[in-house]
Amino acid sequence: APGSIFKPITALAGLSAGQSAETEYECSGVFALGAMKLHCARRWGHGPLGMRQALRESCNAYFCHLGMAVGTNALIGAANAFGLGAKTGVDFGVDMAGTVPDGAWKQKQYNERWYPGDLAQMSIGQGMLLVSPLQMALVAGAIGTGYRVTPHLKAGLPPVRVPLPFPSAHLDVIREGMRLVVAGEGGNRGSGWRCGEGLEVEVSGKTGTAEVGRGATRRKNTWFIAYAPSAHPTVALAVIIESGESGGSTAAPCANEILRHVFGGRTGDGRRET
Repeated sequence: APGSIFKPITALAGLSAGQSAETEYECSGVFALGAMKLHCARRWGHGPLGMRQALRESCNAYFCHLGMAVGTNALIGAANAFGLGAKTGVDFGVDMAGTVPDGAWKQKQYNERWYPGDLAQMSIGQGMLLVSPLQMALVAGAIGTGYRVTPHLKAGLPPVRVPLPFPSAHLDVIREGMRLVVAGEGGNRGSGWRCGEGLEVEVSGKTGTAEVGRGATRRKNTWFIAYAPSAHPTVALAVIIESGESGGSTAAPCANEILRHVFGGRTGDGRRET
């Protein structure tokens, strides 16, 4: 399960369905749907948030509300536009398609109908939604560049790039939100600020924390996806660490280490690393 790194896709589904990025939603810390309650990491709530700020704060309540507003088909359409639910085409022996569930899939797998709670869960990257790290690295790169690519390991193979079916104005909203995840705004740190510490370039990213298992086996898989530099991306990545604390505290620092090797960075006293 991708957890909150799926939220940029939910945001694009919302924009495609006519939702405004400027419309604010009042987060009280929990999204309630009947007996189901989905909490935010900030249990006392984020207050009123627009789309960019909701990405920065990774607000569960905002994206549950947005997903319910646009519906299952819009969310699935946005996920499919990024290649989720299908194999990537990488020239390697293992290539996983993952799962983008819908009513027909759930009926076949579990003999149950699709409930509103399934949509709310999928809107924040939980429930029956499944992805691979490679897929989510490709998602990060696609958001940064506007193109979905077929990945290759063999040298000399020509790149295959497919433009995303989203207007540039919509992608720019998501890009700004992901930039704020790392850079913060108005003196407030973003949830992925640790990824940007000491780097020579600006990074855009998204944190994710997915709860998996139940009871004694319950644990958190922690994610961070990113592309850099923010303005003209040349690198995209996905980090997943099983049984971590959170995407921001566990996975983002690892992404920072990777990007330091690519772009260079500075130590705490301002000296440039070699």
